[in-house]
Amino acid sequence: MIIGTFKKNTDNGFHGAINTAGLNLSGVVFEAMEKGANYALSAANGSECFEIGAAWEKSGEYGPYLSVKIDSPVFAEPINATLKLQPNDAGLYALRWNRPKARNED
Repeated sequence: MIIGTFKKNTDNGFHGAINTAGLNLSGVVFEAMEKGANYALSAANGSECFEIGAAWEKSGEYGPYLSVKIDSPVFAEPINATLKLQPNDAGLYALRWNRPKARNED
């Protein structure tokens, strides 16, 4: 499920918005980092900016992507998503939510 769309920045990051039934954030920025995660995620709320997660560069069967973790004290658990590093025809990058797999309980 696509939960956000982003454009590439000139400084090798991304900017856009995340919109779901319970999470609406505009001014979301993926900022390239030198150490740790490849990107830090932040969002703006009026004049305030706050950290919401991190992203790591990965490569898989369908090419390069970012493995994204979004977290907040109001979440029961972090949101895991992916950002494929290939834009669509409109030049946008889609952030896709990955539903956690159900655990088999005995």
